[in-house]
Amino acid sequence: MVAAECEGATWVQGRHNRPQGFAADCEKYNSAAELGWRLFRLTPEQITVGNVQTIARTIQTGGGW
Repeated sequence: MVAAECEGATWVQGRHNRPQGFAADCEKYNSAAELGWRLFRLTPEQITVGNVQTIARTIQTGGGW
């Protein structure tokens, strides 16, 4: 199982950067890890053809970065 999360508003004190949102994200990521999920965390700028291809390869082969 593979998931990708787009971490939005990284430069403007968005939800992912505020204490409550950051803590909630940590809980979500840890719960996903416990269930066997592999998670790719990307900023909007990191959503590139190359990174999407890497995620697709991970889904197809079970490999990593």
